[in-house]
Amino acid sequence: MIRRAIRTTTLGTVTVLAVLLSATSAAAAPDEAITYDWQVVSDTFTPPPVDPSVRSATSSLRPRSAADSPAAQRAAELDFKAECLQRSEARTKDGWVKSRYEQCFVGKRDVALLPSNGGPPVANVIFDYSVLAFAYRNSRRVDYVFDFDDFDTKGGDPLQVTKLRVEFTGCGALVTCAPMPAERAQYVPEWKFGGDRRLVVTVTTPQDTGAGDFKTIASLMQLNMYLATERPGYKPWSEAGMASSRTRHDSAGAKLGAGPWHGAVFTDHVPTLTFDMRAGSNHRQAARHIHDALNNPRLTFPSINAKSVPGKTKQRPLRRLMKADENDKNGAEAIKVCRDIWGTEYAKGGIECDEFPFRSTYEGAWKSTGGDWQKWQGSSRPIKAEDNSEAGKLIGLFYGEHRILDSDAFLVDVQR
Repeated sequence: MIRRAIRTTTLGTVTVLAVLLSATSAAAAPDEAITYDWQVVSDTFTPPPVDPSVRSATSSLRPRSAADSPAAQRAAELDFKAECLQRSEARTKDGWVKSRYEQCFVGKRDVALLPSNGGPPVANVIFDYSVLAFAYRNSRRVDYVFDFDDFDTKGGDPLQVTKLRVEFTGCGALVTCAPMPAERAQYVPEWKFGGDRRLVVTVTTPQDTGAGDFKTIASLMQLNMYLATERPGYKPWSEAGMASSRTRHDSAGAKLGAGPWHGAVFTDHVPTLTFDMRAGSNHRQAARHIHDALNNPRLTFPSINAKSVPGKTKQRPLRRLMKADENDKNGAEAIKVCRDIWGTEYAKGGIECDEFPFRSTYEGAWKSTGGDWQKWQGSSRPIKAEDNSEAGKLIGLFYGEHRILDSDAFLVDVQR
């Protein structure tokens, strides 16, 4: 506001008009009655157009390896990010878990500095972000690669003294993070103009350390952000749990079966074991048996009204059973079905009794019924011994490749 005091003075024949100004210019300090608050005004993420030049590896199972070069790791990140950007699950706090070894998150925030008098925003910080997570082969290690994929601002003066911190929490005595603290904090102009907006956090746990027979350690890593202006009267913005990643680190060793002795997996992923009943398959009869059990249980034995065989949906998965004596009991109970339906001579001529759910699961014939095969929500059928053997090899490789430990859930599917 400008106040003018006008005084007229006569000096001889000269009249002097003095204009006295006492003013508060627009550049002076703001009204102390107004406070400012950083708030999210939009979090809607719009996927970019699909880039046809970027390879998509939707069918791959690609744990990282210590032998991967930085260039190979970066190429894998770009491919995975291109795929991730198109997945709606990636826009949630739990992210998209592509496999036991790959997980990703994407999001957007428009954070505005709003005055308490209801006026328009004084400034905005607008960014797209992503987190790519990779577990390693034969190592209890997970990498989290954070990036601001786009970063823009509106407004001016307050941004120079506004700091944005990106952090991962979940580190502790046995869950080691590097760097530590697992964070990066910079003033907003540094994020915008600095070029490098990445934060790579490596999470490890000690080998052969943890609970139970498999030396397991569970971890929960979360992404948080914090935006604050270094002036009195400015309220910060913070958001915790923008991404939540659950992992399990283990040293199962030879107990796992096929597969590396040490490893880490993203436990939110339920893997699928796929069999092949197409012409040329080396386990075609086993695959057909599984297909009938899952889709036409009326064609299977034991005959039970409204039989519903588990293994097809996440609501009723199969779970690995790693106690050898109980596996044997499951197998012996399943054989009772073959003997009851096809007689004691069923195994002549290179035939074996195949069972589904497998003897190596909690849903097997003995474990799930308490030893009463007639109540089993499963199926036994004589098939060629060669098919049964090949299907068994496939199961063992699957357990090792996906680090399926005791009670871990998985699904079963059949290609036709």
